[in-house]
Parts: sequence; structure tokens; C-alpha cells
Amino acid sequence: MLLGAAIVVMLGSGVMLKWFSIVPLDWRVGATFVHDWFALLIWISVGAHVFLAIRDPDAMHGMRRGTVTARWARTMRPRWYEDETGRPADRFKQSVEAS
Repeated sequence: MLLGAAIVVMLGSGVMLKWFSIVPLDWRVGATFVHDWFALLIWISVGAHVFLAIRDPDAMHGMRRGTVTARWARTMRPRWYEDETGRPADRFKQSVEAS
């Protein structure tokens, strides 16, 4: 949803910057400001997603292959593990053992 809104904002401000003769100078200044900040936020968001994907090789494998190990599902997504397998993920037991 955020990316969809960003695309609309980038498109609107980009139109004002490309065909500058159809809008007043104040609008163009505002469009430049908005366009630049949204571009920066999009780059930061993409970079953060790449960083998080690289940081978790099991999740990266799941994105590429379509499957994850039961161990990863049990520890990282316990409710999903329980829904898929019907077995408890022992969420509370793990948090006590880690302490």
C-alpha cells in the first residue's frame, strides 16, 4: 500500500517536473521537494528489504524455492507453523530456555 501511494506521488510530481510549463513555479518547487524525498524513502525501503533478506538465509531460500524448513517456521513464524502442521510450536518453552 505504501509503495502504491509512493508510485502515485512520484508519478504526479514527475509529471509536474517533466512538463513544467503547465504548472506555476511554486508547484514545481514543491514537486521537486516531494519527488526528491519520496525517491530517498523508496531507496531506503528497498535497501532495508535487501538487507533483511540477506540477513536471514533461510527466509531467502524460502523466497527463491517456495519452501522453508520446519525449524525456521517453528521459531520465526510459530502461529503459521501451528496452522500448517497442527502441532504446537512450543513458543513459551523456547523463550524460557533462551533466558
